[in-house]
Amino acid sequence: MIVATRLQVVGRLLESINAHRGSPLSSHELEDIRQDVIAIVWDKFRRFEGVGTLESWLYRFCLNACHNRSRRFSEHARRMTTLVDDPLDPADALDDDIEPSDLESALRELGPPREDVLRLKHEQDLSFEAVAQRLGLSTSTVKTRYYEGVRWLRWRLTRGQGERP
Repeated sequence: MIVATRLQVVGRLLESINAHRGSPLSSHELEDIRQDVIAIVWDKFRRFEGVGTLESWLYRFCLNACHNRSRRFSEHARRMTTLVDDPLDPADALDDDIEPSDLESALRELGPPREDVLRLKHEQDLSFEAVAQRLGLSTSTVKTRYYEGVRWLRWRLTRGQGERP
């Protein structure tokens, strides 16, 4: 019972850490983190040696949990921005006045392995999983090469305007 009462400090620690970091996390996110931290701490409580106070031991869990949530959110936001900026179909990213010969030339210039991924995906209408299986790669590697290739094609076929990807 005493430990459960002392675990109430987790919410205050999280609020303090969040405020110190400029309050990037909402109250709902802090509540989710609080529940996660309490579950983790409860599971690891037998490791607590009592060298310092329980609160100082809890602080490290709270700090790590806030950091991990912020990092995951940042990575997710970056991925979503990339997906919004990079359409799924390279043709959507290109002007209608692009000549097929220019596209073919740009694809050859792009070269393997991104060219292979783009050709399999669009000329053979394969899924990312099927392309990955055919090339002996992971699906995430295929997706990365695909989106890099799309970005480069867009840059190349718009006559290199803007920053090179």
